[in-house]
Formats: sequence, structure tokens, C-alpha cells
Amino acid sequence: MKKWIYIILLFAAAGFSAEYQVDTEADNMVLFMVHAPMEQFDGSTAMIDGFVKWEGENPLTESEFYFQVDLRDMDTGIAKRNQQMQEKYLQTDKYPYAVYTGILTAIDTLETGNDFDVTVEGTLNLHGVEQPYVIDGRISLIDNKMQVQSGFELGLQRHNIKIPKMMFTKISDFVLMDLSFYMIRKDPIHR
Repeated sequence: MKKWIYIILLFAAAGFSAEYQVDTEADNMVLFMVHAPMEQFDGSTAMIDGFVKWEGENPLTESEFYFQVDLRDMDTGIAKRNQQMQEKYLQTDKYPYAVYTGILTAIDTLETGNDFDVTVEGTLNLHGVEQPYVIDGRISLIDNKMQVQSGFELGLQRHNIKIPKMMFTKISDFVLMDLSFYMIRKDPIHR
């Protein structure tokens, strides 16, 4: 049996069409970790929204997704650092959201039958600059919801973001991203 059949069963897609929306009431988390020679810090937000949908029999050829993170809500635990990050580096007054759009390109069913490793290919628009990213993740069926988990490296210079200096040294160009969020099924797509 083809692997995409399992994902269709996971989504319970009547008529081979489905749409899932981020459950904004769930315990969602977008975490970033920044490394510098003498210091490491992280920040987070729960402000993620978006959807996954497809029409047709094969989500590998007919999928579409859209996710956005509100950068104005990122919190590092220090108000002054939050302000500098948002105003000076991310310029959230002009670019309030990071937006990732793309398609599902691979599905691997794991032994549990409720967990799937996935690969998505898309474009991240951050700081007004679009760049391609291929991201691996895992989808798990938990209590009639999908939990999506993923981690990847984000390149600041790829998005024309100045790399801040801390104590006379620059932080790393790469920020480690860790995402965990839940999605709920919406009404079936009408043909």
C-alpha cells in the first residue's frame, strides 16, 4: 500500500480532501535559540497560525500549506532585549510576521501507525526576504488532533537581518528553530 494512503487515513479525509487549521487555543510553541561565544539565549511565542489542505487522492502532489508566526510576540525573558530584537533587527513594525508556504514532498509511516515523518519544501518570508527551505518534521495523531513538530536552522543573513553584537562578539548567523503546534480538522473542502 502506498505511504500516502496512511496520511489520508490520519487526516480522515472524506472524498480525499482535507483542511486542517492551527488550533490557536492549544499549547503551541515556537522556540528559537541563539548562540554567541560567551552567551546563549532563547525566546519563544505561542502566536502561530496557518493551515494545511489538499484536494485529490495524493497529498504529495496536491498539498498546500501556510504558516505564520507573529514576531511581535517573541519573548526572550528580558524586555530590553525583546525591544532591540523587534525594533533594530527584525523591524517588526514593517515585517510583523514570518510566513512559510509550500508543499508536502515526503511521508514516512512509523511503526506506531499514528506517527509520520514528513518533509516539506517551501519558502520562508522573513524580514521581507523570501528564501527556500526544506524542513523535516513529524506529525502525530493525538486525541483527534495532529501535533506537528519540527526543528531547523534559520540563516539570519539569508534574510538580510543584521547580526547583533554582544559583548564585542557577533552571535551566530544561524538560529535554531524548534516548533511544536496542534492542528484541528476543518469542514471538508467542497468540490
